[in-house]
Amino acid sequence: MNLRIAIVVAMAMTAGLLLAASLAHADSNDAGKDGGWRYEGIPASTNAVWVVDRKTGKVRKCQQDLADQAPVCTAYSN
Repeated sequence: MNLRIAIVVAMAMTAGLLLAASLAHADSNDAGKDGGWRYEGIPASTNAVWVVDRKTGKVRKCQQDLADQAPVCTAYSN
C-alpha cells in the first residue's frame, strides 16, 4: 500500500511541476518576435524545475516538495 501512495504522490508532484513549467509559457504577451516564448522550464530533478527568462538570461529554481502544495520558487539570478 505504501508503494501505491508513493507512486501517486510522485505522479502528482510531477504533474504540478509540469503545470508550473507550462504556466511559465502561458502569457501570450511574452511571446518573442521570433515566435518563441519568453520563459522556458527545464527539469532539474523529480520535484524541481529551472525557469529561464530567455529575454534577460536570468534563472530561478521552482520546487514542489508535496503534491498538495504550490511550487516555491527562488528569486531570479542577477
